[in-house]
Amino acid sequence: MIADVREGIHPGIFSSLVADSQPSRTEDPAFCATARRRLSAERPGEAGLWTESFDSVPSLPMETQNAGDQAAALHSIESSLRDVQAQCRRLRLLAISSTIGLIALASAMLALQLQGRTLVRTRGIVIEDEAGRDRLLIGYPIPPSRDRVRTDLARVESAWGPRMGGAKFMEAYRGYDNDASGLVFLNEQGFDKLVLGEKLPDPNTGKRLVDSAGFAFNDDEGFERGGLGVSKTPEGKTRVVMGMDDPQVGEALHLFVMEDGSKGLRIASEDGLLLLGRAVAGNEIFQNIEPFLGLSIKDAQGKVLLEQNVLKK
Repeated sequence: MIADVREGIHPGIFSSLVADSQPSRTEDPAFCATARRRLSAERPGEAGLWTESFDSVPSLPMETQNAGDQAAALHSIESSLRDVQAQCRRLRLLAISSTIGLIALASAMLALQLQGRTLVRTRGIVIEDEAGRDRLLIGYPIPPSRDRVRTDLARVESAWGPRMGGAKFMEAYRGYDNDASGLVFLNEQGFDKLVLGEKLPDPNTGKRLVDSAGFAFNDDEGFERGGLGVSKTPEGKTRVVMGMDDPQVGEALHLFVMEDGSKGLRIASEDGLLLLGRAVAGNEIFQNIEPFLGLSIKDAQGKVLLEQNVLKK
């Protein structure tokens, strides 16, 4: 059939038609129409000889797209990707700007609400750690805590009872004052670790002689190991004491200024006691009969081993 077409068409026209056609694997009506128009223009008298033959030319297998079409499609895809990327950048900038704007607006509103407020009033604060344990109690008096050992008699008996005398200790402990006014820091196990306030609680080893304001620090099991306090006696006089405790002897080292004017240094050990300072007659720490200024050393039973008193006549 192709031969018939070639015989009825001028060779140059046929080649031109084939070269101008778009490749396709099916019959292309546009190709046929183009061929008819061009042949009619070149050889109008022979149109009837080739029209039917040309219509019956089978489609030739060809590639679906040429290189130009592929490049155009790729360019279109790249352009679309660039548009999408640009839009994403604009959206990100919009989101960041909106977030910053909301934060600024919230800060401004909070500042307006707090404007003119200079204090916060509350009766108690409990600060927890990341595990939900009470770690800092603040208040006048401090608020109760489910984690504090000092106010849980079952835990007190378990932790301290066997070491402190069992039932007899527990009977005395029920009379101890565990309240505090100020701050109480608890460790992970719930023992008082540091107390700072106008009123300190009794140590877990006995009652204080007078209420004390200051601070006290304890070991990991809640036993007092030192502190600094100022106290007022029932007569309204002031006593200032700074001390450090030893697990074996208790009150090991103390600096003191007593309400009667006596002042000094007291060092206690398993072997005895050293006193250095100035004391009025009958002072409860020096246990002196007459005014004292100097040094006194006693054994573990309280017997004087050495005494130097520059005020002794």
